[in-house]
Amino acid sequence: MTTRPAPSHLLPERLFGWMRNGWQVLFVWTVSRMLMGLIYATPYENDIFRDAHYYWRMLEAMGTDGIGVTMPEYPTPVLWIMQIPHFGGLASDGVYIVGFAVMMLALDGLLTWLIWRSAGRRRTAGLDFWLIFIFLIGPLAFFRFDMLPAVLVGAALILSQTRPRLAGALTAVGAAVKLWPALLFPALLTRRGATRIGTTVGFVVVGLGLALASLVVAGWDRTVSPLGYQSDRGLQIESLFASPLMLARAFNPEPWTVELSVFKAFEIFGPGVAPLLTVSTIATVLGMLAIVALLLRGFRCPAMDTWRVSLLVLAIVMIMIITNKTLSPQYLIWLGGPLALMLVRAPSGQRRLVTRRLALSLLPVAVLTHIVYPITYPQIFTDGASGMAIASVIMVIRNLALLVIGVWMIMLTWRQLPADAPVRDVGTS
Repeated sequence: MTTRPAPSHLLPERLFGWMRNGWQVLFVWTVSRMLMGLIYATPYENDIFRDAHYYWRMLEAMGTDGIGVTMPEYPTPVLWIMQIPHFGGLASDGVYIVGFAVMMLALDGLLTWLIWRSAGRRRTAGLDFWLIFIFLIGPLAFFRFDMLPAVLVGAALILSQTRPRLAGALTAVGAAVKLWPALLFPALLTRRGATRIGTTVGFVVVGLGLALASLVVAGWDRTVSPLGYQSDRGLQIESLFASPLMLARAFNPEPWTVELSVFKAFEIFGPGVAPLLTVSTIATVLGMLAIVALLLRGFRCPAMDTWRVSLLVLAIVMIMIITNKTLSPQYLIWLGGPLALMLVRAPSGQRRLVTRRLALSLLPVAVLTHIVYPITYPQIFTDGASGMAIASVIMVIRNLALLVIGVWMIMLTWRQLPADAPVRDVGTS
């Protein structure tokens, strides 16, 4: 009995079979992002600008307060990038928010073009996935900073084979603005050959340059403040470890309270929080050990092509998401670039089938995440709100789905990095 090959696209051919050249891709991207703008205009969505408003407010105060105390939760280079739509202090609140969204939208368009170009300027399931995935996450993608590291990681993977120095440099910038992309660097080094030297040179030169600039401009305490900021945080209500308490609270809210903490996130307080924080710490340590094990297996694999490197990065990112005591909806954007490139590099056979299954499993998770935030979020954190039980159950289902997919990704990655793996890299980088 023969297995029917998986389709090469995700969007239905009857509706999108005409999408064959760059202008047609641009048209579909534009229409889909305009639809996201219409979604943003609905009452359920139009509060998501608040983070961008916070960025503007902090930048306005930075001249008086100093860079040392401005947004200590972010690495210093983030402040420099956030000032781009600030126009040297001339932007008003509304102008800054629009400028910020346009900047994130431009990054989305850039990665769309890179995915298109990496496939030899033809439509693939990878292009379809990125277009759909960001659309399903919703307008939030353009009002959070996480689009930048997601695009940097995606671009670094695309360029890792042909332009390793640039890939290393992009990885260093990603690490400088969001920390976690630093783990992409050893993943890129699992690819054997001359690319290792170029990747290392790009990463070290740019990384040290940004670190030195941060020290000179902001000092040591401000440079390392994001590390302490993350470790001091409590149990965020969306994290996997908060799920048991949030589910119990949905049906009996008395013992627990949900409050906006000093870390600007909704956290849960009450019985069971302390032990679950301990469990999350243990999970984080185990997650790091799993990442090290996968990296070591990658270094032992003699044929780390782009598909395998992207799978390794995908697993690393998912481990960080599911083992953390914090979880925000925009974190899912981080998964988009590696998976899109896997779809580009899996044109046929078993690879296409398994990558397609991964992609199709994440699309409903994106939908659930959009429902959680922003649509039902007020019902989740407001005590006694109508619909709190249903909203909390949806969030817990999303978290369980992430956990199952995460375990699947870890197992799949381990199996796909054998010591006798053949090279099967296909396509243009």
